Amino acid sequence: RSAYRLGVKLFSLGQLAQSRMVLAGLVRPYLSRLSDETGETAHLAIMDGPFHVVFVDKSLGRLNLKMDTVLGDRRWAHQTATGKAMLSFKPRELLEQYTRTAPLGQHTPNSISTPEWLYEELARTRERGWAIDDEESEDGLKCFAVPLIDGLGSAIAAISCSGPSTRMEHNRARILASLQKAAADIARAGRIK
Repeated sequence: RSAYRLGVKLFSLGQLAQSRMVLAGLVRPYLSRLSDETGETAHLAIMDGPFHVVFVDKSLGRLNLKMDTVLGDRRWAHQTATGKAMLSFKPRELLEQYTRTAPLGQHTPNSISTPEWLYEELARTRERGWAIDDEESEDGLKCFAVPLIDGLGSAIAAISCSGPSTRMEHNRARILASLQKAAADIARAGRIK
């Protein structure tokens, strides 16, 4: 008989890692299609606790000057388009807790720096169905993201395309259309539970 037993916390971490891998595997074909269609790098991110996002998969774009995020990279949610896409579905109480905890400040001249600014941005994001990181985390870099909604109406993940600001802005309509189609196709395929 073994002297070791799998603790509940370790078991939970194992379950979380497995569900991340399953989600990444299911969404991967859509990320590949996104990077092929847009030429930009496509990402899949999930919430890691109530305040952070973690990037769990990516498909590199074919164009020069591509964004190559490290998988497992963890960031404050408001500093990313994927994070804002998911935060826009969170209840007000959690957002108020978020603004008391998160380091709102000027990382770049465009960074969200006040709770009011974040609330307004999240309301716009939810209304239009997509989020933007408009050179908020890095000068010269823009990202568009859409949430992946489960059957209960929760944003459990988000997909995005990132690249140089000028190119992303020039191709905004086409990139957003590709992102929204990918999210709709994932939902239609019953991929998100």
